[in-house]
This record gives sequence, structure tokens and C-alpha cells, in this order.
Amino acid sequence: MRIESTTFGAITINGKIYKHDVVIRLSGKVVKRKKKLSRKYGTSHVLSKVEAKFLFEKGCEQVVIGSGQMGNLHLSPEAEAYFERKGCEVLLKPTPEAIRTFNQSHATKIGLFHMTSPPVETCSRLKALRKLYWKNTSEARGLRLMRDWLSPDQREQFDGSGCFEVVGCDSGKDTASIMG
Repeated sequence: MRIESTTFGAITINGKIYKHDVVIRLSGKVVKRKKKLSRKYGTSHVLSKVEAKFLFEKGCEQVVIGSGQMGNLHLSPEAEAYFERKGCEVLLKPTPEAIRTFNQSHATKIGLFHMTSPPVETCSRLKALRKLYWKNTSEARGLRLMRDWLSPDQREQFDGSGCFEVVGCDSGKDTASIMG
């Protein structure tokens, strides 16, 4: 079991990319984290005693918790006490650091890794553009028509960031950057 990398919103384990919080069981099986178990706190940034009970397995010596890129996830006092009663060491670190710890640890361990979403401004802009693009309004139809006339490179730029570069046909120089 090897965790290769993490970025905002994703973690790569044994060559497979997961775009959600994950739990690595004692067996090495990777499962989706059940955030709803911590609903009591109204956020996935607190690990409740109920979730701690789900996470723990008999024989576990260590739980390595990746608290997100910025270290936002933490244990409730009840969860902390639960792991202590079970004699299980908890290592809570920002996800990139927790990955190194998990990979280097020789203990019988379970891992929980919280994924931090990409920056909001990037997601919001792209979501709004996609939502507008697929509506049946004159503006949406205009966007689809414009997209059909773009070169493959411009279309890729537009689909990825909502804008594309325009190159002059006579000079070959960049003349503008068009925002969707």
C-alpha cells in the first residue's frame, strides 16, 4: 500500500486517483470516508466519536489522519478519548505530511485522508460558465456557436479556464484574450 501524492481535491493511492476523502483499512482496502457519521458537528472538519468507532479496527496500533491541505480537520474530544481508551496512537497532520508518515510507519495502521477542495474562485467560475453554457438561452446558444468556431487549442483553453487567446491572422501575434 503506497500513497503517491495529493493535490487540492485528490489523492493518488497505488496509481488510482480518488477525488473524495478516503479511509485505508488494516487490510489495505481503500474506502470512501463516511463523513455523515460526524453530522452531529455540522461539518466534515470534525471527526466524531461515532466516526472514530467506524474507523477503528481491532488490532490497530495507529491511526494516521490527514487533516486536509490546510490542516482543518480535527478530532472531537469524545473521539480523542475513544482512541485513547483503545490504546491507539493518533497522528493528526496536514494531508501531505500525513502521507509521508503513513508511508514510513511500520505500525499496524489505518489511514484517513481529508481532501481539501480546489480554491473556490476557480470552481465557482467554471461551474457558472458550464451552467450558462448548457442552458437554452440566446447567450448559451451564442457560446456554443462561438465554441464550434474555435481551433482545437482555443477550445481546450476555453473549456479549461473560460477564456482563450486570439491570434491575428496576418501578423500571427497575440491580439487579445477573450473571456467567456
